[in-house]
Amino acid sequence: MELNPIEQINFITIVSIIILFTITFFILKRIFFDPLIEIMEKRTEKIQRSKSLIDEAKNLLDSAREESEKIINEARAEAERIKTAAKEEALRIKDEKISEAKKQAGKLLLEGRREIEILKAEEKNKLASEVFSCTQMTLEKLIERVNEKVLKALVDKSISEIESLK
Repeated sequence: MELNPIEQINFITIVSIIILFTITFFILKRIFFDPLIEIMEKRTEKIQRSKSLIDEAKNLLDSAREESEKIINEARAEAERIKTAAKEEALRIKDEKISEAKKQAGKLLLEGRREIEILKAEEKNKLASEVFSCTQMTLEKLIERVNEKVLKALVDKSISEIESLK
């Protein structure tokens, strides 16, 4: 007896297997595949949303960096402008103070020169008076009578000549 595989095929078994396969497929599909596919689709959507959020965050970060660089550059420029203005103001104030000090020094110098001239004149008068007194006393001892006008003129002339020699 020979076994022929084609003869062993039973139509009812094949139909039963097909029916069982179909029923099993639909049960597995409903219980396992559909939820799995749904979970995978949700996961894919979450991944896509996350990627779009990451891209949006990167764009926001880039724009924030650009904005911060812009603000930093503006702040540096403003600081440099303020620094330059402060230097200019300090130089202006320094020049004003120097000018004011020079004016005050000039005034003090003029006042000092005036005081020196006054003191010089006073000392000259004292000297002339002392010379006149000493000369008059000396002459009165030598000669009894002295012409005060002549003596005064001689003393003044002598002091004037001494001053002109300086």
